[in-house]
Amino acid sequence: SLDLSNNPNLYEVHCRDNPQLMQLNIANGNTAGITGIVNAVGTTPANLTIKVDVAFLTSTPYNTGNLPPNWAVHPGTIFIT
Repeated sequence: SLDLSNNPNLYEVHCRDNPQLMQLNIANGNTAGITGIVNAVGTTPANLTIKVDVAFLTSTPYNTGNLPPNWAVHPGTIFIT
């Protein structure tokens, strides 16, 4: 797992080619401020679980078809709070 929740100024996350990465925590109080996530390319698991802020999930439909434009996540990605 990768816990970035203590980084409120985070604006981009690149985590592709990490076959052992199963959980990513970006619930940093500013999930909406993250302009880009890349995990779709490479060997990062299709069923990656990403923990986000509650406010992000209530303001953004969290299926991968309706995410911010620079969030390139695998269609099997699971979002939790």
